Amino acid sequence: MKKKQFKVVDNYLPEKDFKEILNTVDNTGFTWTLAPELLGDGTDNPDDFYFTRVLIEKGSEIFPGSSKIVEILLKPIAEQLNKQLFVTRSKINLFFKQKTHYGYGMHQDVIDGNGDFSVNYNSLLIYLEDSNGYTEFADGRTCSSVRNRAIFFRSDVGHQTITSTDTKFRRNVNINYKIL
Repeated sequence: MKKKQFKVVDNYLPEKDFKEILNTVDNTGFTWTLAPELLGDGTDNPDDFYFTRVLIEKGSEIFPGSSKIVEILLKPIAEQLNKQLFVTRSKINLFFKQKTHYGYGMHQDVIDGNGDFSVNYNSLLIYLEDSNGYTEFADGRTCSSVRNRAIFFRSDVGHQTITSTDTKFRRNVNINYKIL
């Protein structure tokens, strides 16, 4: 029997909290950065790009007000564990609709300053809308992109984003944290 690599929580946040995150991300003052290359297969695919907004990097807030987004997302898990959490990195990704599902490349979330992958860190992904895109794990298991669905997994578990074909875009928030 394979060890479960991730945990799924549907309707993770109360609707009020989820809408607060959406209102921040959908605000016209929220800016995105173009990532012109992905972790994909190295081909010259013209659709091989996405937009991102780094919120926290190496524990420091990058985007003003982003700590509030991260606090809202981590509050349920911190309360459940009754522990403090340290966020080393957090970002929001925006992927555009593709004609076919496209994988952006298996990777582990880099979380230590020296580039090491650590079993001491966890990842939280939360999907901001429904789509037929998904997250695929190295063992072949998948998690569908469902609005307000959170998935938790160790940061050293290989995974990749698979694009959607049915919506204009697909967004998720990725937080890499450790339990103190």
